Amino acid sequence: MSRIELRERAIQALALVPLGLLVAALCCPATDLEPPWSDAGPADGGGGVDGGGGDDPAGDAADAPAAGPPMLGAVRCSPPEIAAGSVCVVLGQRSATVRWRTDRAAYGRAECRQPEAVVVTETAAATADPRVVLASLTPAVRHECSVAAVSEEGETPLAAFALETHGTGPWVALTEVLANPVGLEPAQEFVELANLGEEPVDLAGWSLSDEAGGAPLPAGTVLAPGEVALLVADGYEPDAPGDPPAALDARIVRLGRSLGVQGLRNSGEAVFLLDPAGTVVSSYPNRLGAFADGVSVVRAPPESPEADEGAWTTCGPAGPTPGSLEP
Repeated sequence: MSRIELRERAIQALALVPLGLLVAALCCPATDLEPPWSDAGPADGGGGVDGGGGDDPAGDAADAPAAGPPMLGAVRCSPPEIAAGSVCVVLGQRSATVRWRTDRAAYGRAECRQPEAVVVTETAAATADPRVVLASLTPAVRHECSVAAVSEEGETPLAAFALETHGTGPWVALTEVLANPVGLEPAQEFVELANLGEEPVDLAGWSLSDEAGGAPLPAGTVLAPGEVALLVADGYEPDAPGDPPAALDARIVRLGRSLGVQGLRNSGEAVFLLDPAGTVVSSYPNRLGAFADGVSVVRAPPESPEADEGAWTTCGPAGPTPGSLEP
C-alpha cells in the first residue's frame, strides 16, 4: 500500500471517532460516562477494593456528628405538681418530688441546698423522664435547687429553681397497706406507718380510719425516729402461713376486731391517719383499686411528699414487707 493510500485511510478513521462517541452517549447511561473528577464520586459507591456497591450505613453512622450532651425538654405539670421554672415539683413538709424531661435518656441528678447540708439524689437508671424525691429537707425553709443530666459527656447542668417546704410537726406517714391477704381476713390485714423524722412521736389520741370510720391508737404508742409500726386487728399473727412474716423489729399495734369498721375492702378503699385534732396527717388515696390476694400497695420511696399520689405502687415480686421500709 502506497503512502498516499495509508494517509487517506488514517483520515477516514479519525472522521469516525466523533460518530462512535455519539452512539455511546445515546446507548449508555450518563453515569457510565462520568469523568473521574466528577462530584458524584466513583460509580461503585465507595465500596472498596471488593467492588461492593451501594450505600454504607455503618460508614454514614461513623461520619455522623456526636449527639452532644442531653438538653432540657418541655414538660407539662399536672396538679398537685407546681411549675418551678422548667421542672415540676410536688411539695411536702420535709421532702419534694421533682420531675423534668430531657431530649434523650440520661441519668438524672437533683440537689437542694439548705442551711445545714446539701441534699442530693439521682435516678437509678438512664431515662428521658427523670422523677426523683429529695428527702429530709428542712421544713418551712427556702431551698436553692438544680437538676442535671449525667451521660457519657459528663454532668450537664439543666435548670436551677427554688422551692419552699411547708409546715412543721411530726413526720409520720403511712407506707404500706395490705387489704387482701392470702390468709384470714380481716385478721391478716395490716397498715404500716413509720416515723420518718428525727424526734420521737407520741401517737396517743391518733386514729386510723377507712372510708366508713375507724379506731383510736392505744395510749402509750410512741414511735422512735425511724421506727416502723404495723396497725393490725387483734387476731393478727406475725408469722401466719400464706403471707410474708412481719419484720422482727416491727412494733405490732392492735386496734380491735378489725381495721376500719369491718376490715379493709378487697375492692380498695382510702385509709387515713388522723392526729388528735382530726386532721389527716397521712393517707392512702385508693388510686390503684383492687389487687390479687397477697398484693400490697407501698409508698415508694417512703419519704415521698404526702400530696404525691403517684408515689403509691404495688409491692415487688417478693410480696409485702410488713414492718420493713426496704423493698
